[in-house]
Amino acid sequence: MNAGTSTINLSGSPYPYFQASNFVYYNVNFTNQTATQANLISNNAVFNNVTMAGEGNLSGSSTFNNLTLGTGKVTNLSGTQTVNGTFTCNGTITNPASLSGGTIVKLSGSVCVNRVNLTNTTVTGGATFFAGNSNNLGGNSGWTFQPCATIIYPKFNNFFDQCWAKHYYFRFRIYFC
Repeated sequence: MNAGTSTINLSGSPYPYFQASNFVYYNVNFTNQTATQANLISNNAVFNNVTMAGEGNLSGSSTFNNLTLGTGKVTNLSGTQTVNGTFTCNGTITNPASLSGGTIVKLSGSVCVNRVNLTNTTVTGGATFFAGNSNNLGGNSGWTFQPCATIIYPKFNNFFDQCWAKHYYFRFRIYFC
């Protein structure tokens, strides 16, 4: 089965459920933010985009272009989840997200999660995984518990600002003029 460019929206509550096996799907959205246990059960399925607005479980092995987990929600992983594009999992100051179990694979680039309680989650594959403002609750592997590097954009008030604006830098100002 190849779902082409279809979108499957699951809005049930409290337990929306989708089981996929050895097929290619396009977009699958768990749209209910109050869902307490959305379930995506997969056996080697491939997805373009999956979004989970509420709390949920990802089990089995899947490949995603983009995987977005609910802001400030609890997500449990089992098996291996391969992400080729963007992996998003963030919390807020008053409501951190929680991510527990499983393995996340991304071959290149970087992933930055923010305000997440991490437990027993392994990340691997060549990408750099940052967990900014997050809590290492134990059993994690491959994470760098620090914020992602940020680029500070110049004000262009004088020659010195214009000079360093031509060069990329992270965390510290480095001038090469």
